[in-house]
Amino acid sequence: MTREAPLRRAIVVLATFLAVLAASARSYADVPTCPELPCSVNRNCSSTGIACVPEDRDCVNRARDRDLEVKCEQQCDEGKTQLVYCPSDTGRSDSNVVWFLLAVAGALAVGGITLTWLMLRKKKV
Repeated sequence: MTREAPLRRAIVVLATFLAVLAASARSYADVPTCPELPCSVNRNCSSTGIACVPEDRDCVNRARDRDLEVKCEQQCDEGKTQLVYCPSDTGRSDSNVVWFLLAVAGALAVGGITLTWLMLRKKKV
């Protein structure tokens, strides 16, 4: 072993340590803001949704005038609570379509497997 090998190894270890440290610092800085939280207008509502601070009476009255309902409550890292108002039927009509498409896909899969099994069975005889 030459003298350069331990030095090279120390540089690689140090570089790896700094890379891991930088990656963890970056992920800590990427704390989600209010629009990125699971409870947000972008994720839960159509374009007609509103996020209001409970003390803002004008915003709450606008939401009620549009017949919007409180879908969920979000809290930003500042500690401020916002209520997310969405239309009352958001997401409800889609679930029936999804279940219907799932049933059709299941029926096609079972039918295809059965047909394949029958065709392979006839060839063996």
